[in-house]
Amino acid sequence: MKNNSSDRQNILIAGGTGFIGRELTKMLLERGYNVSVLTRRLLKDSNIKYYLWNPDKHIVDDSAFTDTDCIINLTGENIGDKRWNRKQREKIEKSRTDSIKLLTEHAVKYSINTIISASAIGYYGTKTSPTIFNEESEPGDDFLATVCKKWEEPVNNLSNKDIRTVIVRTGVVLGKNGGTIKKLKPMLNKHIATIMGSGLQYVPWIHITDLCNIYIKAIEDINLQGIFNATAPEHITNIDFTKALNKHNCKKSVIIRIPGLVFRIAMGKMSSIVLKGSRISSDKITTRGYTFIYNDINSALINLL
Repeated sequence: MKNNSSDRQNILIAGGTGFIGRELTKMLLERGYNVSVLTRRLLKDSNIKYYLWNPDKHIVDDSAFTDTDCIINLTGENIGDKRWNRKQREKIEKSRTDSIKLLTEHAVKYSINTIISASAIGYYGTKTSPTIFNEESEPGDDFLATVCKKWEEPVNNLSNKDIRTVIVRTGVVLGKNGGTIKKLKPMLNKHIATIMGSGLQYVPWIHITDLCNIYIKAIEDINLQGIFNATAPEHITNIDFTKALNKHNCKKSVIIRIPGLVFRIAMGKMSSIVLKGSRISSDKITTRGYTFIYNDINSALINLL
């Protein structure tokens, strides 16, 4: 095993070209880390080393791992891009499970110090519940919960290896260059803000800066191990979120409510990700020393909008 001290510098990111990966890479480079990225097509950047891989075919450039201290896994097909037909459900699952299986195999083979892997709050089930879910809560039994369980399993299986593991169950990520706000911007630019269905479903959100800082804490705090929820401490409903979005957007909008039936017809089973949502506790990561920069939705949206 490599030296697991605070001078660790070599980070390998799978999924580094995505919305979260780009921001995390930027923040790591600013802190002086050496960053490498696994990618399906080679890119050019003087500050980053790129290595080819294709997890679908179980192919990866082994040289990516030789000097790596920490692997960060952010891979996964976007769950909200396409309707969930059978083919898309398979793609959502395989894009996660194939990648993490390949990464954990190489983490063992090359005696990597640490592997930090994304998961999602979908682990608890896509539902609106009075329960405030924490990391000890039972998993749900729907499609996304099943995917998350399979996504996390290869990392959990490393518990008997000499590798520190961290799983980050992520909520709705708010950022300027992707995620939820980018999807809502076209409607906001037309002066329309929408309450989805009842609007009483919770939106377990997190600012992308806080999310990336949690990953950085997981790299730097060698005592951090296990599963952590990554959602802001504040619990808000879809109504609260829509009103705050309208308040801080430069173009004020008319707020309209779109019945849940419209989403169910247009999106099928995928509609559950916008029509349902529960409260998620972030107490575990805060008790381990993380302080959120953006505790409430107003401060987050002031920064982003």
